[in-house]
Amino acid sequence: MAIDPICGMTVREDAARFFSDYAGRRWYFCSAFCKKKFDADPETYVWRSRDPLSGRVSTCLLYTSPSPRDRTRARMPSSA
Repeated sequence: MAIDPICGMTVREDAARFFSDYAGRRWYFCSAFCKKKFDADPETYVWRSRDPLSGRVSTCLLYTSPSPRDRTRARMPSSA
C-alpha cells in the first residue's frame, strides 16, 4: 500500500490508475486531481512526505471529519 502524498489516502499500487515517477520513486494517487496537483509542484509534496508533522491538510473532495459526531457538519479544512 502507498500513501497519496497530496491527500494522505491509502492507494493499492497494483490497482492504481494514477501515478508519477519523480526523484527516483514512483508516487501513487487516489485521483487525477491529486496527480495533477503533484505534477504541478512535486517538490512541495516530496518534502511533506519526508516530514509527517508538516501539517498536511486533506485536499480531496471526499473529506469527512474523523469524528462520527462531526460528520454532518464536516467542511474542507482551510490550508491557511
